[in-house]
Amino acid sequence: MIDTSIDLQEFDTAFETAPTLAGEVPDGTYTARIADVSLLRSKAGNPMLVWDLRILSPEAEGGFLKKRRAITEKTLTWVRQDLETCGLTLHKMSELNGQLHRMIDIDIEITKTTRNNDTSIYFNRRVEPGVSSPELTDDDLPF
Repeated sequence: MIDTSIDLQEFDTAFETAPTLAGEVPDGTYTARIADVSLLRSKAGNPMLVWDLRILSPEAEGGFLKKRRAITEKTLTWVRQDLETCGLTLHKMSELNGQLHRMIDIDIEITKTTRNNDTSIYFNRRVEPGVSSPELTDDDLPF
């Protein structure tokens, strides 16, 4: 039930100047910071890594993305690549639980792509804090 006696006029001026939250992060390549990483179970019951990524690049600054990677026999190559790109080298997968915290606050270059409503996040390389991703200029183009 709606209470029509509530007067919201007092918020009108503040509402006009209130910032909007960042919308969907468009496809592209960005510098992001790993805000958190968790080891969970997927709907299928497989272990799954979930990275919470905060975009640092100016064109989508403040946006958030989640990267999910199921851990199965078939995905171990990609899991290892993701971990090593984040600077985490393991000798055994069983070491992962105690090492997740080492990936938090790492800056990383990522690429977001969407195809048929499926979004993929790729870890490209680790980025030193304060160093932005290289931008292409006309001089860099081969034609």
